Amino acid sequence: MFFGRPEPETVRLEELEALLVSQFEKKLGNFASRAGAIFEELKASRHEFMGACAELEGVEAEPYTEDLYQPNLEFIKSQKAIYSRTLRKIMGSAIHEPEQGKPSYERYKEALAINEHAANEIMKANATYKVVMYSYARHITSFKRSFSSMERNMVSLRKEIRSREREGLEYESLKNGIGMLRDSVQDLEMLRNGIALLKSPSGEDEGEAIIASETEILNAAEAKRSELSGIEKEMASASARISLATAPLDRVSKKFDHLSMRKKSLHELLTDPVKALRDEVSYGELIGTVKELRASVEGGAIETKNRDGTIAAIDSLLASDIYGSAASVRMLSERRASILREIKDMERIVADFHTRREEKTRRLAEHAEMLSRKNQADKRVAKEKKEVEMGFAEHYHKSISVQF
Repeated sequence: MFFGRPEPETVRLEELEALLVSQFEKKLGNFASRAGAIFEELKASRHEFMGACAELEGVEAEPYTEDLYQPNLEFIKSQKAIYSRTLRKIMGSAIHEPEQGKPSYERYKEALAINEHAANEIMKANATYKVVMYSYARHITSFKRSFSSMERNMVSLRKEIRSREREGLEYESLKNGIGMLRDSVQDLEMLRNGIALLKSPSGEDEGEAIIASETEILNAAEAKRSELSGIEKEMASASARISLATAPLDRVSKKFDHLSMRKKSLHELLTDPVKALRDEVSYGELIGTVKELRASVEGGAIETKNRDGTIAAIDSLLASDIYGSAASVRMLSERRASILREIKDMERIVADFHTRREEKTRRLAEHAEMLSRKNQADKRVAKEKKEVEMGFAEHYHKSISVQF
């Protein structure tokens, strides 16, 4: 009878490390009990060593100094106390219970490293305080015995750890793989959230609508500029007609104002008739005043170098449609200002289209870049997920399927 392959066990990402620890412990077999027994012996040796240090500090016997050159007894005694306290401080830093929650391999490997560091520091202290070791050699027997026992325990623990080094490397590799997978999944989730917040731009339709609207407004603005050019030409023509009628009377109107002492200056009226001739009443006043000017010139009250030419200029003004020309300039000026406002509004709209198009382009680029990163993250997560699943199968003969 043939049986299909069993379905892999579904394991959530946050459960992987606990599963790894349990599988690792199973594979280690009796390592925890063996290493734990050695560590207990190490603790006992360490406790004996601490007691020997305290005993050394309490020794009141005189130090042995026969082979020392000019020994300072008080200095040696003070160094004994300092040496003992230094050793106890070093050993106190090594009092470390293996952290629970970690695999026994990691716990005892860490504990061994701490104790080996303490042993090295003790050897350095021995070299520093060698005069104390020499002078009190008879009183440090238990001190040496307990330290030697500690060293033997550390050698045994190191040997036990090395016997499981291959399993430890497998565990570390898979643990790192789980950490990488967890980080990659977090990165992927951040990218997904970022893409959701960014929201994909609506694409070509909106872009084409912006371009079409912008083109329409640009065409309308160009038509308005063309109309503006025609208006400015008309204004220039009307202004030229007014200037042609009023300019010849510039000097004679000043003389008339001087002689007549009128409140309304004829010269000012002729200088800016567009402003002065707002209605037919003001136009009638201007015509009446100009006629008085003609009479003054013709009667000789106002002298000019060319009386006939001046009278002809006055008659030309009276015959001209200066009122109509002034009204035309005012109307064209108002229309010109209106068109300029319209063009300015259109330019603002076009600038807004530019901004929207640039923003859309930026968002499209950002969206595309985030999608590319997400695709890469998807592939990375799939690869790392497969590697973790294969790691469990290869090292622990356990078929799993990681779920996020």
